[in-house]
Amino acid sequence: MSGRRIAASAARAPALLALALLAAASATSQQPSPPPAQQSETCAPHPARLEGVYTDTREIGGVMAQSFVNTVRITWVAETDNLPPLPGSGVQPDGMLGSRAWRAFHEGATAACPVTSYVVESGSVNLKLDTKNIGLGGPGECTGHADQTFNANALKRYSALYLGRQGYLITLGAPDSDIPDTTASGECRFPGGATQAWTSPVNQNVIMLLDKRGQFADGVVRGQFSEPAGAGWTHSGSWSFTARQ
Repeated sequence: MSGRRIAASAARAPALLALALLAAASATSQQPSPPPAQQSETCAPHPARLEGVYTDTREIGGVMAQSFVNTVRITWVAETDNLPPLPGSGVQPDGMLGSRAWRAFHEGATAACPVTSYVVESGSVNLKLDTKNIGLGGPGECTGHADQTFNANALKRYSALYLGRQGYLITLGAPDSDIPDTTASGECRFPGGATQAWTSPVNQNVIMLLDKRGQFADGVVRGQFSEPAGAGWTHSGSWSFTARQ
């Protein structure tokens, strides 16, 4: 080999080495990056108790106006909830285990974010009833009032509160058969100034809040509604329960 060819080969060697290093670097940069490590789902712990008030109002106007206002002050206490949705049974009525809202709420639960259920531990219910009947039994006006407070045991059978990753689901209520007897009293006034006192049992008092959902934010379960209740009645309610440890 001539000296000229040896010199040319020696001159090309650094260039070839640089090309090889560049190709290796390019191959390394094109390798896919490993996927980021998945973080496990975590949820804030739910409180042991919640305390607060639910106000339930039923009203009807006209010549036989009535207003029922139940002020419910209760404490909810957590219990273990191991009940999955019930695929083998039919959909239950609103407010019951297995209702459409109950199933949808529990289907959102995970092992890391389970549903916590609460039952009524203690509390009280105050009923205020006002009536005003115009022309009842003849010309005149009859007014009446009731104000009674009783414990919240009547609410324990049908009431439940759930906290989960989707917020809260609440049912709170009691039929009139579970509510202690209440007596209203009042007076009727007739033309000419005549008056007559009266008393009557209250047998239409119902507390009912069925499958209402909302967000559990800042440790508070809060909501409200207003809707027609049939036969001229309106039904409204508002609630606020705050976390307690």
